Amino acid sequence: MERGRRGTGRLSDLTEEAQYDTGAYPNSVAVDSHGTVAAGVVAGGECIYVYRPGETAPYRTVALSPGYADLLDRGVAWAPDGDRLFATRFPYSGEVVLHVVTDIAKASSTITLSAPATNSVGTPVTVTGKLTSLVAFPQHRAVTVTRSGVELPDAQVGRDGTFSFTDTPPSWNTYPQYTVTYAGDARHVPGTATVMVEFVD
Repeated sequence: MERGRRGTGRLSDLTEEAQYDTGAYPNSVAVDSHGTVAAGVVAGGECIYVYRPGETAPYRTVALSPGYADLLDRGVAWAPDGDRLFATRFPYSGEVVLHVVTDIAKASSTITLSAPATNSVGTPVTVTGKLTSLVAFPQHRAVTVTRSGVELPDAQVGRDGTFSFTDTPPSWNTYPQYTVTYAGDARHVPGTATVMVEFVD
């Protein structure tokens, strides 16, 4: 499946000046009064990509919920002051849904997790991860950790964005799901990720 590209060009001669690499099947684009670009794709997890003026890597991606709905053609628009972004989607059943995206100036917080697919019952498992963004994070930061809804100690994030934690779940919990969340800050929206480990005898 090819990824979509949206381009911008000069009005004087229509020469293309930049390309924005979005997800597959782009169908919407809107530019606010400051030059911030929002591009939307028909469907998918991340369906809106937001670019600062002069940049072609998105500083913010937006996943709209609930799922099972397609972004309408030309379905993205800015509020006049640029503080909010509007998106309209048509669900597979029902009426058109209007989404209002706030804190649009804040960047995404992306968390990636890695853990062994299986681990022996009664022995600790180590989960590693990384917190990334196109906008720098505060120097001291941490992520919260839960195991199947049970709170575990926070994990401190290093200067390079990496973190890790070790846990030994109860012997009856052979399919624990670990959820890691960054609460967000003045420049970032919250981010979360999950990983599951199978414990075997």
